[in-house]
Amino acid sequence: MNLETNLPTKFIQNILESVTFQIYNQIHNLDDLNISIRFCHPNYGCDYTSAIAYQLSSKLAKTPTEIAQTLYQSISTTEQLVITITDRGMINFKLTETYIQTCLDHIAIADLALNYLPQPQNFPLFTHTQYAYARCCSLLRQSIESKILTPELALPLIDIAENLNQLSEPQVIKCCQNLTLKFLELSDRSSNSQVLSASILKITQKLIYILASGYIDLPEYL
Repeated sequence: MNLETNLPTKFIQNILESVTFQIYNQIHNLDDLNISIRFCHPNYGCDYTSAIAYQLSSKLAKTPTEIAQTLYQSISTTEQLVITITDRGMINFKLTETYIQTCLDHIAIADLALNYLPQPQNFPLFTHTQYAYARCCSLLRQSIESKILTPELALPLIDIAENLNQLSEPQVIKCCQNLTLKFLELSDRSSNSQVLSASILKITQKLIYILASGYIDLPEYL
């Protein structure tokens, strides 16, 4: 399975690339167009945003707003995304809960790894990371069957999985710190009736292990 094609950035890029070439196929220098997609949750009321209209503006001698309107009107309705445009020409994408869960399912079974071999070094907030990993293990052992999807954690998990093999060592450490703090914030405020879903717990556990196990020991018990 090619994980990249099943996750949002590539999925959105493919949609935009398809409609762009269908509409503007008379432009011969689109082949080198690298469609920019940026993860932006929770900002701007969406999860991903694209400045493709700005990228095309000089090539087409049209305003970004005109181009965004044209692309938006040409994108077929999809069950995976809610698409909007801004008055300045940005194209925004919000993932549906069904698509978020589908992405998590793909990540859960994917073979993920860093693109380098970690070397022992200082790992800031390592006790927080150890606690977060052990807490994941503890909650999973409780076998709580929750189907509550928590976008504020699920979406960063998807973003990490998408970019994992491109992260440098400092980025990996920073990413792990951010994930640790976000998980602890959410898990500490979850009540018994509103807990993180098993799939989110499993992927959090999996990604913390990938990000941190080359640097620190990760206990399974608190």
